[in-house]
Amino acid sequence: MRQVSGDGSDGIARQKRKTLESAQRLADEHGYEILSSVTDSGISAFHKSNFDGEAGMGLIRSMVLNGEVAKGSIVVFEQFDRFSRGEPMWVLRQMSDLLENGLHIHIAHMDRTFTYESMNSDMGQLMMAIAFICAAHAESLTKQKRTRSSIAHQVKLAKEQGIPVTFGMHPPWLRRTPTHWEVIPERVELIKRWAELTVQGYGGTKIAGIMNDENQPTWDNKRKVKPKKWYNKIILDTLASDSLIGVAHFKTHDGDTTINGHYPKIITDEQYAYIQSQIAKRKHKTINVGGSKSGYVSFVTGIGVTFCPYCGSSMIAKQMKRKLKSGEAVIDRFVACSGAHQQYTDCTTSRSLLRIVERVLVEFCSDRINFEDVFGQANPRNEIKELIASKEQELAILTKSRKRLMKLFAMMDEDEDDTELEEQITDNRRESRILHDSLDELNKELLSTKDSVGDEFLLLVQQVRDNDIHEDIRLRLRELIPMFVERIEIANRGFHWVRAPERKAKLDKLLSIMGDDVDYDFLAEFKAKMESTSLNNLSYGIRFRSGAYRYFAVNRKSGDWQVKTDIGGG
Repeated sequence: MRQVSGDGSDGIARQKRKTLESAQRLADEHGYEILSSVTDSGISAFHKSNFDGEAGMGLIRSMVLNGEVAKGSIVVFEQFDRFSRGEPMWVLRQMSDLLENGLHIHIAHMDRTFTYESMNSDMGQLMMAIAFICAAHAESLTKQKRTRSSIAHQVKLAKEQGIPVTFGMHPPWLRRTPTHWEVIPERVELIKRWAELTVQGYGGTKIAGIMNDENQPTWDNKRKVKPKKWYNKIILDTLASDSLIGVAHFKTHDGDTTINGHYPKIITDEQYAYIQSQIAKRKHKTINVGGSKSGYVSFVTGIGVTFCPYCGSSMIAKQMKRKLKSGEAVIDRFVACSGAHQQYTDCTTSRSLLRIVERVLVEFCSDRINFEDVFGQANPRNEIKELIASKEQELAILTKSRKRLMKLFAMMDEDEDDTELEEQITDNRRESRILHDSLDELNKELLSTKDSVGDEFLLLVQQVRDNDIHEDIRLRLRELIPMFVERIEIANRGFHWVRAPERKAKLDKLLSIMGDDVDYDFLAEFKAKMESTSLNNLSYGIRFRSGAYRYFAVNRKSGDWQVKTDIGGG
C-alpha cells in the first residue's frame, strides 16, 4: 500500500496525517503493509507534472503498468485533487489505466475505495469520480486566470509607479515592503566582496571555500532543504544574475516583460559586464562534459540517465587525487549522488568508481546489443545534421531560460503565489521534452545511415577495460547511450532497502517481531549493515529502452562483476 500527499504547502502536515491515518486503518482492516509515502511538494497537479517520470504518480504509474505492483494494492490520496487537476478526460484515462491494471484508489476525505469493478458496476461511483475530477480542474483553471490577471496589473503598476511586484520570487539580498525594496546590508556586502574577488581572478569554487572557512551563513531562499555550506554554483549564479544591476523579468499572458531599474542596483553596469567576461573566460579554460575539472569526459553522467536509487537524485562525476606508497600521484574518478554530495538530501550513499560503471555498461552492450547498426562510420545527410544543430540550439535556449526560472523559484517567500512561475517552468519542461524526443528521432535517423563497425566496438570495449578510452569516442558515446539506455541506478546497499523511511520501517518491523525480548546488539549490527558504505559489492541496475534489464553485483576492489538478473529485451 502506498500513500500520496499533494503539493499544498500550507496544509501539508495535515494532509500527511489524514492520509497516513486512512492508510493505516485500511492496512489494519485488510492485513496490508504500508510500503511507502510519497509527497509531491512543489509539483503541479494542474499541469500533470506529478505524472512525470520522476514524480510520485509517475513512478507509481510506471510500476503498475510494468507489473511491479501486485494486483489489489491500494494507493491512498487525501482528496481527488491530489491525484490530478488536469483536463478531466486525460485524468479519467490515467485513472482507468491504473484501475484496469489492478490498482485500487482510496480517497481518504471520502473514505471510499475505487476499483475497476466498482466503477463499472456502480454508475453513482463513476459519476461521483467525474464530478470531483471536473471540480478540481475548474478550480485550478479559475485560479490560473485570476493569477495571470493580477500579475499583469502588478507589472503595469511596477512600470508606471515603481511599486514592487508582490508575486513570485525576488533576489535574496532584498527585502520587499509595500512601497519599495530594502537591501539586506550583510548580504549586499558579501555579494560585493564576491565581485571584488572575481575581478582579482578568484573562481566560484575558491570563493565558496573562503566563505565556508569563515563560516559565513548560507542563504536558504526558502528552499526545501537549506544548504549547509557554500557551493560554487550559488556564487556564480548570483554573480550572473542581472538583478544585481536592477533588472527584473516577468512573464504574463501578454508575453515576457523586462523592467530595468525595478530593483536597487548593487553594482555598476561596468562592474557587472566585467564580471560576466571573467566568468566566461574561466568557463572556457577546460572542457567539462559530464566529467570533472580536468576535462575528463564521462559517458554515463550528465546525460540524464544515471540516478541514485535511494533519494532519486542524479549521479555526478567527481575526481580525487591520492598518493601511492611509491609517492606517485594518481587520480580516482568516481560517481557520487548529487543530493548527498551537495547535502540537499539526507542520502548516505557512497561513491563508486566511474571506470567500473562505464565498463559494465559497455560490456553488457557488447554481448546483448547489435552494435553493427549503432557504432558505424558516420555518413549522414547534411540537412539532418543542420536540423539537429538547429534543435540543439533551441534546447540550449530553453535550458538557459529554465535555469533562470528555477533561480527565481528558489528565492520565493513562503507566502508568495508561485502559480505563474510554476506554469512557466512546466511549459518549459514540456517544450524541452518535445525537443529531446525530436532530437532522439533525428539522431536515430542519422545513425541508420552508418556502416557497421563491429571490430571498432570490440576495440572500444578493450579501451574501457583498460581505462584508456579516447575523448572523441567518449563524446560519441554520450550521444549514443541515451538512445538505448533508459536508466542506470547505482546502489551500495542493494535495491531492497532503497530509501531511509524504508530502512526505518525494516528496523521497526524487526523490533516488533522481537517483542519484549529485544536483542539490542543484534539490532545495532543489523542497522549498521543497512547503513554501511563499506560493503564489498556494489549493485547496479541498467534498464534499456528495448525493455532489457540487467542487475549487476560488482566487487569494489577488483572491479569483477557478475550478472545477477537478466530480464527480456534484445
